[in-house]
Parts: sequence; C-alpha cells; structure tokens
Amino acid sequence: ATDRSFNEIEATQRNNLAGDRDSLAGQERSALAAPGARLATSIGDAYLSYNNYEKAEQLYTAALGKTGADVGLINTHLAIARFHAGNMDGALQALALVQDGRAPIARIWEAVIKARQAAAAPAPAAAAPAAPATAQ
Repeated sequence: ATDRSFNEIEATQRNNLAGDRDSLAGQERSALAAPGARLATSIGDAYLSYNNYEKAEQLYTAALGKTGADVGLINTHLAIARFHAGNMDGALQALALVQDGRAPIARIWEAVIKARQAAAAPAPAAAAPAAPATAQ
C-alpha cells in the first residue's frame, strides 16, 4: 500500500473510533438498565480497550450482578482493568474469584501482579552496624 492509501485508511479508522467512543455513553445507560450481563460486559470491554479503566470497572461490576454473568470472564477482565489503573490489590481480589476454565490465566496474572508489587516494594532497611567492641 502506498503512503496515501495508508493515510486514507488511517483517517477513516480514526473517524470510526471517535464515533464508537462517542456512542459508548448511550450504550452504557442501556447496559446498566438491561437485566442480562452480556451488554454490560461488552461495553466494559470497549471501555477497557479505550484505556478508560474506571468505566470498565463500573460496567464489569454491574455485569457481575446480572443474569447470565460469566463470572470467570468478567472477574478476569475486571482484574485487568484494575491492574492497568494501578489497583493491584483490587486486581488480586478479582483474580482470586476466578475458579473456572480461566483459572490458569488468572494465576498467570496473579504472578505478574505479585512480581510487579515485589519490584516496587522498598528494599528492607540495612541493619545498623554493630558498635565496636571496647577493651576493658
């Protein structure tokens, strides 16, 4: 593809993304009002893909209380949103609830989060040097 073709495709996609992002608020209201979890989960996924972790968490949390909620999937996605938002403890809490076929994925995320926490933890303070012995 030529640079011109690429630039045209990119411009079209940017416009599509802006329209998609703008439509989420209306879809969010519908998702929160719906009795089923599917739409709330999908809108949460959309917010997650746009790096709007707070909105993603709100939608996933709402989806968990709805009919037909895929608890393992939703808690995995909720944990990912919390991880990217910097809420490592919240992410670990959500991952601990994943016990279905997604459990191996949850355990990998737990390992990543714990490694990140360990790397960010302050180093233990060095022990004070012992006082020199004095002759008596």
